[in-house]
Amino acid sequence: MGFASRIGFLGWVFLRFSLELLIAYQQSDCPPE
Repeated sequence: MGFASRIGFLGWVFLRFSLELLIAYQQSDCPPE
Protein backbone atom coordinates (compact mmCIF):
# COMPACT_ATOMS: atom_id res chain seq x y z
CA MET A 1 0.00 0.00 0.00
CA GLY A 2 2.72 2.47 1.00
CA PHE A 3 4.78 1.59 -2.06
CA ALA A 4 1.86 2.18 -4.46
CA SER A 5 0.97 5.49 -2.84
CA ARG A 6 4.60 6.58 -3.08
CA ILE A 7 4.64 5.77 -6.81
CA GLY A 8 1.41 7.72 -7.27
CA PHE A 9 2.81 10.70 -5.35
CA LEU A 10 6.01 10.71 -7.42
CA GLY A 11 3.96 10.55 -10.61
CA TRP A 12 1.82 13.48 -9.46
CA VAL A 13 4.88 15.57 -8.57
CA PHE A 14 6.47 14.77 -11.94
CA LEU A 15 3.24 15.71 -13.72
CA ARG A 16 3.03 19.07 -11.97
CA PHE A 17 6.73 19.77 -12.59
CA SER A 18 6.40 19.08 -16.31
CA LEU A 19 3.24 21.21 -16.41
CA GLU A 20 5.01 24.17 -14.79
CA LEU A 21 7.91 23.72 -17.19
CA LEU A 22 5.56 23.68 -20.19
CA ILE A 23 3.79 26.85 -19.01
CA ALA A 24 7.09 28.65 -18.42
CA TYR A 25 8.31 27.56 -21.86
CA GLN A 26 5.14 28.76 -23.60
CA GLN A 27 5.19 32.11 -21.77
CA SER A 28 8.63 32.88 -23.22
CA ASP A 29 7.89 32.77 -26.94
CA CYS A 30 11.50 33.16 -28.09
CA PRO A 31 14.15 31.06 -26.32
CA PRO A 32 16.91 33.14 -24.68
CA GLU A 33 19.96 33.40 -26.89
